[in-house]
Amino acid sequence: MGAETGRDEERPTHIVFTDAFLMDVCPVTNRLFKAFLKACPQWQRSVGVKKYLNTYYLYLWREDVIFPNGKRDHPVVYVNWYSTAAYCNWRSREEGLLPCYDEADNFTCDFSASGYRLPTEAEYERASRGGMEQAAYPWGDSIDKSKGNYNNLIGDTTEAGIYLANGYGLFDMSGNIGHWCQDWFDPDYYHNSPVKNPRGPETGKYRVYRGGAWGAPVDSQRCASRFWLLPENCNPDFGFRCVRAV
Repeated sequence: MGAETGRDEERPTHIVFTDAFLMDVCPVTNRLFKAFLKACPQWQRSVGVKKYLNTYYLYLWREDVIFPNGKRDHPVVYVNWYSTAAYCNWRSREEGLLPCYDEADNFTCDFSASGYRLPTEAEYERASRGGMEQAAYPWGDSIDKSKGNYNNLIGDTTEAGIYLANGYGLFDMSGNIGHWCQDWFDPDYYHNSPVKNPRGPETGKYRVYRGGAWGAPVDSQRCASRFWLLPENCNPDFGFRCVRAV
């Protein structure tokens, strides 16, 4: 993990081990998030729990369950960390799995549960590299507009999965959207993180997000790049994908 030539929070480089996990091939799309909203109306924009949602939650949606025209298969954006965790729980219940998040206890995560959750940043970085341990980007050491949606080249999200996949067959690991991760953010975490299954600090103010985004510059698309945001906040280029244990 990390990059010696990167920013301070990316150093030092270090080796970690993660247990095996399954990850969504593409980010969660508007179509999939709409199904969640219809099944869990408490997470719709007009009636959502204000403790967890801010003004920009689902900013571009209309009448709670109508996503932007023509964006059925685009990654959902303007979702905050809490809503993505709630989606993971709903999806787990739909598939008969034990949900990971305790919604009555500020969404604490039970990593031993069989259901879906957000990836730790160690899992995200491992998956992003696509089996190329030292690669700068998901596809190798180079990046250009044929490989991803970044640096405001398009000016918006694009349909999930239309750019080059990495070595694990995962799409949009860099570019298109940034991805919420499970971890609280600590700029110095790499100095003392555990070797096996690092899961971030126990508490914090900000949550990690990974993967650059459609408006982010080239440097932000690197597999080692780390970013952070208040968990209740939303952005036009923030989304997520799910993982679960094997």
